[in-house]
Amino acid sequence: MKDAAVDHTVIETLAAALASDSIPTAAQDYANHLLRRLGSPVRVSVLGMPSSGKSELINMLVGRRLLSKGAQLPTTEIVYGETERMTVTFADGKVDVDDKIDLSRVSGEKAAFLKLETPASILQRISLLEVVTDGTAIDLASAIDWSVRRTDIALWCSQSFDEAEQTVWRRVPDSLKDHAFLVLTKADVLSAEKMLSNRVASLETIVSEEFHSLFAVATLQAIKAYRADGAVDEAMYHASGGGALAAEILRHAERGRRADFDGAHMF
Repeated sequence: MKDAAVDHTVIETLAAALASDSIPTAAQDYANHLLRRLGSPVRVSVLGMPSSGKSELINMLVGRRLLSKGAQLPTTEIVYGETERMTVTFADGKVDVDDKIDLSRVSGEKAAFLKLETPASILQRISLLEVVTDGTAIDLASAIDWSVRRTDIALWCSQSFDEAEQTVWRRVPDSLKDHAFLVLTKADVLSAEKMLSNRVASLETIVSEEFHSLFAVATLQAIKAYRADGAVDEAMYHASGGGALAAEILRHAERGRRADFDGAHMF
């Protein structure tokens, strides 16, 4: 609580300094950038090829099956909201706002972007962006270039991280790779096929060069750890690998926020 109060004071002080023009002109852009970041959750983008487990990973993080399996949805942002709301932006520019989340109204439609607001506690600290593509090299490249400008932490979902994925990943700036995680989704399937250990070992070198770290997660098992009454089977959740990944994302996000607050203190 004390840290939250101090952080709020820093934000208010920085905003007042900008409003009073007491910050030198040369530093105002950076100060405005810091103010926007400090007032928003850390942005986590979930990337990968089609059917790589992105939606299930998001469901795991928010603690329920928010995104329907097999739904044909556009790129989707999930943010915190006291009540649920769905905003659909269509390809023709039309925007439709609904006070409930009903993905059946979106699946298969000519929607270009979807924003979901829901009161999941983790979303008070991070926002989630599932980047959807058709899997072609051109669409993947375009999506990467668009999303990296809106990303603080990147999660690349895969089962193999093959050469095609590596080629796309090379477009990501090195500055973001330091805040990126390779997530082997469907780890239970790889384990059942006795491939998980070898797969992790084979990716060790490239992970050390291209990512902060690697996590193997049995996302379906992690989702099952959340019970209907809101309780969590902690043993199941951590055994799935989901607990370790979620904890590291939040630690990484907090380190980034503390660095931003340190920058704000300079003003």
